[in-house]
Amino acid sequence: MPALFCPRCQRANPDVAVFCYFDGAELRHVAGAGPALQGRMAREFIFPSGRRCATFDDLAQGCQDEWDAARQLLRQGTFTQFFTQNGRADLVKAVQEAQAQEDADIALIRFVNALPVSRPQAPRLDINPRRFLLGNLLAGENRQLHILLTNQGQGQLQGTLKVTEGGQWLKIDGARDGQCPLRIARDQKLLLQVDTRGMAAAQTYGGKLTVITSGGVVEVPVRMDLVAQPFPRAPFQGARTPRDMAERMRSQPKAAVPLLENGEIARWFAGNGWNFPVRGPLARGVAGIQQFFEAMGLSKPPHVQINQPEVRFACTYPETLRFQLNLHTSSRKWVYASVESDSPWLKVLTPQVSGPQQAAVGLEVDSRHMSGQLAQGQIKIVANAGQTLSVRVAGELRGAPAVRTSAFLRAIVVMVLGAIFLRVALIPLVDLRARATAARAAATRLLGGKLGNDSPLYQVGGWLTLPWGKIWTASTPELAAGHFKTEQAKDAKAGRTSEFRHYYLKAFVRRMIIGMSWLSALVMIVAIWRRRESFGDLVWGLIAGTSLGIVVSATLACVVMSAEIPLQAIWGGGAGLPGLLLWIVVAVLYWASMGAMAGLIFGWLPVTRRTVIEPVKKILAGICRLCRLKGLAAYCAGP
Repeated sequence: MPALFCPRCQRANPDVAVFCYFDGAELRHVAGAGPALQGRMAREFIFPSGRRCATFDDLAQGCQDEWDAARQLLRQGTFTQFFTQNGRADLVKAVQEAQAQEDADIALIRFVNALPVSRPQAPRLDINPRRFLLGNLLAGENRQLHILLTNQGQGQLQGTLKVTEGGQWLKIDGARDGQCPLRIARDQKLLLQVDTRGMAAAQTYGGKLTVITSGGVVEVPVRMDLVAQPFPRAPFQGARTPRDMAERMRSQPKAAVPLLENGEIARWFAGNGWNFPVRGPLARGVAGIQQFFEAMGLSKPPHVQINQPEVRFACTYPETLRFQLNLHTSSRKWVYASVESDSPWLKVLTPQVSGPQQAAVGLEVDSRHMSGQLAQGQIKIVANAGQTLSVRVAGELRGAPAVRTSAFLRAIVVMVLGAIFLRVALIPLVDLRARATAARAAATRLLGGKLGNDSPLYQVGGWLTLPWGKIWTASTPELAAGHFKTEQAKDAKAGRTSEFRHYYLKAFVRRMIIGMSWLSALVMIVAIWRRRESFGDLVWGLIAGTSLGIVVSATLACVVMSAEIPLQAIWGGGAGLPGLLLWIVVAVLYWASMGAMAGLIFGWLPVTRRTVIEPVKKILAGICRLCRLKGLAAYCAGP
């Protein structure tokens, strides 16, 4: 039996074959078939869009035009089922080999290329440029790159462009999930973003773009050398590496001290993507230079010792004792350390110490904070290059009061005092100003007109006359215009309570922000002025303080409004000046009860006492000292 040779691949096939067993090409015309039947499929393939394909050429072109649908059909096995029903085992095998590809676009490309078409009509990909050699870029610099993708074949070029290497600094503008879909009839221009912020300088970086399309797969390398930003300040201007900076600091240590202390050298490290070598607090003065050298590994740290590993004392209540610990080394180098205490009665007077060959640590024992006749604490000292030392402190207390307030009860009292102080401080702004003006503004906005001169909202405490129970709880009932005594008819409807509530809340928060945000800005400016900073620091301090004041005042407004909704909804104590005074008294007592509940909740566990109660105690103690209330200050500062 003679063999038939495929006109495309030139491989031998059995005489009974109609199509090539290897590439599916037609071997000979079926008897009686004309040219119109060449390349036809036994059955039509219909795409989900309704497109019909009678020949393999139609199917290949349909896959090119409806790329997304064809890719989904390939993954779902629709083509496998179709060719199985048509008796084309060769194409079933081609589909299965394509499905083995992980990338869906590559799988569809392989499938289309395996179809026995009469003439190829595939698109062809071309990219310009084929590589990006960016040269030197400064640390922190941004750069935009343009890449042109061209279809030099026929049909539509389908596929994706994605960053396969260097994704932390190389981005495709407008890409989703790190890749950009491609639909190219002629050409498509894309924008790439190179962002070097946060990357370590003095290194070479390589990235790669991968373009997977129906017209081919291309990889585009991207390469750059990231150079450091030179240090800008004299006398170390021009330094480009940490080692270069360290050598210049070694030659001029005194000039380096202010640059280390104000953080300019640390900011230069961060701007170049380098980790600042010093971890934790920076030592003051020349000791900071030695600390920097030791962290860089350019100087061997000295061995630091302490003069006594344990301290014992005895004191009489309410006596205060002070003593010193001495850190020293035999090397002719500076000693620096950070000191912490684990007990509230044992205070560290010098949390940061430094000195040539020795340094003194000041400690204070406050017997008023000791709970019990015997007390033990520990001082933790972190010295040169992270050397950790500890000192045990034990003492005996004599003459302590027989009955002392427990920490739990003190937490309740402190939170009650804090709530009372906060509410009393808010009386001028909240009760005398913000509520009244917000109610008038909301009523004017709701009515769309002006309030009458005899409206109760213009009287002292007039806002208490409104039906707050209905305002806070109802949404559909309407408020009568008579509640406001407008210049309109008294029987007219003013509007829904939900609208009035919305206008009132916005006006109240806005007036709280206006009334309080300037206070934070003033405090920030005074603090910067006392430190004798530059004019630019004053401007930034004003901006930061104002922003902080807006956030704090808006938050406080929401807290006050939310907390007093139940009290305001059931209020029936009348209006006018007597009603306003009664309201203030009731509101302060209401806040005192909420403070007691907060003390019960937060004072129960040591963790919440330390994170919530202790800050309130410190603030109250400071306020009491300013008001010359020494006894109350001592109570608030107690353990």
